Amino acid sequence: MMYIMKRYQIYLNPHSVGILDEVASVSEVTRSELIREAVDAVAARVGVLLSHLKAPDKDSYKWLRELTGTFEVEGKKQVNLSENIDEIYYR
Repeated sequence: MMYIMKRYQIYLNPHSVGILDEVASVSEVTRSELIREAVDAVAARVGVLLSHLKAPDKDSYKWLRELTGTFEVEGKKQVNLSENIDEIYYR
């Protein structure tokens, strides 16, 4: 599989660079590859976290809207009958 990569400049502290260089020399992997792998691993974890924080779809709370008397009128926002209860009973 062919990846298209874009070049970015990052700033690292000397201690981190030293560790990366030691790992690179032992593992025969370049510093750049180690950084890419680390960024990919963090991005994957953040992606999983964000997928769990996704807002529920509109139908997830349909039962609650029905229970409270809220329904949708085409072309308008949701209508809640309980907000107008006085108008309904005191006409």
